Amino acid sequence: MSTATETFDYAAMHHPMIQRMAALGRSLSPEQWTSPSLCDGWRVCDVFGHMTYGGVTPMYRVLPILLLKYRGNLNRGSAAESVRYADAHSQADVIAEFVRSSNDPVGIGKKVPPNELYVDHVVHELDIRRPLGLASEFDAHQLRAALAPAVAMKSPLIAPSKNAAGLRLVATDIAWAHGDAGLPTVEGPAEDLLLALCGRPLGLAALNGAGLGQLSGRLAA
Repeated sequence: MSTATETFDYAAMHHPMIQRMAALGRSLSPEQWTSPSLCDGWRVCDVFGHMTYGGVTPMYRVLPILLLKYRGNLNRGSAAESVRYADAHSQADVIAEFVRSSNDPVGIGKKVPPNELYVDHVVHELDIRRPLGLASEFDAHQLRAALAPAVAMKSPLIAPSKNAAGLRLVATDIAWAHGDAGLPTVEGPAEDLLLALCGRPLGLAALNGAGLGQLSGRLAA
């Protein structure tokens, strides 16, 4: 089940990903737009606001806000500013700016490595689709493209590598595994593995294995 020889062209995958997410955003009713997402305390519109804010706001404006207003707490600052951005703009404007800034980002959005940006957006798409009961559209290659870098990610906002450490992870619906055979195993659908690794407790429900208790404990910490 090794995928060590598989390569991922994140530059080529970027535009289709943005177009798919934009189409999703445009398709949502006003009620869906303001419904809760999987991100704790965020509505669907706030998730789009988060993905857009980092791409449209220059660093010279972001840094004083994060360093002074939120005293360097990146997670708290990002959460609050994402909600503020979503509240200040219409659904159509947020989606239009999301597309524009994704193609020509400034600020933090310009600094995120392509593979980590891909992971971020795939997870956020699931954050939106799952609570709304909307089926995802990812194929096996796209899911492996998200899982492969996720197990090594250590960014300030999301660090799934900490959740993956010391575990063998096995997807049961696609050909993908990570970790040595002797490690405690966590297995289940690829999307649920990705959600759990990225801190979404909802993903745990579809997983099983000897390492599930360790993973659950890390999400609860």
